[in-house]
Amino acid sequence: MLKKRILAIDVGRKRIGVAQSDSLQMLASPIGTFSPQEFYLKLDIWLKTIEYECIVVGWPLTLAGTEGESVHMVKSFIGELKKKVGDLPIHTRDERFTSTIATQALRDSGKSKNIKKNKGLIDSAAAVVLLQDFLNNK
Repeated sequence: MLKKRILAIDVGRKRIGVAQSDSLQMLASPIGTFSPQEFYLKLDIWLKTIEYECIVVGWPLTLAGTEGESVHMVKSFIGELKKKVGDLPIHTRDERFTSTIATQALRDSGKSKNIKKNKGLIDSAAAVVLLQDFLNNK
């Protein structure tokens, strides 16, 4: 049975990585990496053309599990996001290690050894890791 998709967002100061689920809510796929301005333009299009069940936003915890410095930025982002998405539920998810896991997965898939230079690719892959964890544990 087909379901609404789920959108995942990895928020950064310069770039926003985005992924979405398939219509069975089993697999996460990258959409891309965007500047904040590009993201909001794309979000308007996605919301008009795709039905989403919810949005998952990476929550920046420290290694110790406490809220990191970036929490204020993400809280502000979520505040702006709520204005755009109305009553669409927004969930936060611990994003510790998503970039590390994404970088290793990209290397394992045969991507360039200089993967760290392509931060945009890592950001969208981190959104995939974030979303896949959410899908596997919901």
